[in-house]
Amino acid sequence: MTVFSVLGPRITATSAVAAATLGLALLPAAGAARSASTSAGRSAYPQSTILTDTKIAHWAPVVSVVGAHAQPKASSSTVTTLNLVTSDGTQNIVLILGSLELSPTETWYHVLLPILPNNSTGWVPASALGNIYTVHTHLYVNRETQTATLKRDGATIFTTRVGVGRSYWPTPAGQFYIRDKLTNLNDPSYGPVAFGTSAR
Repeated sequence: MTVFSVLGPRITATSAVAAATLGLALLPAAGAARSASTSAGRSAYPQSTILTDTKIAHWAPVVSVVGAHAQPKASSSTVTTLNLVTSDGTQNIVLILGSLELSPTETWYHVLLPILPNNSTGWVPASALGNIYTVHTHLYVNRETQTATLKRDGATIFTTRVGVGRSYWPTPAGQFYIRDKLTNLNDPSYGPVAFGTSAR
């Protein structure tokens, strides 16, 4: 999985997915910074934790079909439904932006959703996700300069030129993550390997 940010004004070139096929599929993410109040030496609830920032990110597979809610409670409206597999037939995963512990037995995760409009988010219960993994890389795509910069823990480790979408099919701006890797495509547009992203 890779997290990446697309910056700058809209200009011409290939799509975000095509840009990702350059092989820079690593992930940005966030360090866990817990914010909690305490009373009499015991933690109070709710407790919130940031799980994705410019240096580190966290992600997890979807292990149960679940509705992503507008708020961290089952009674709130459903934004979308997260399935076990992607439209490409691969394991569905989500980028976790943060967590909210409402009690010792109830935790919700704030996740980035692979739907329109881009950069939509929702809340899912912890029981719907599997093990949480950490990534220390972040790929920045600048549409104005047509460059991609890969950073690990905030330090630049690689820079290259890339293409972005045409005016009628622009590369969207925002923060996204790579959801799957497709191989043996033999496709003239994407080549032998392509990375599916949360961007639309």
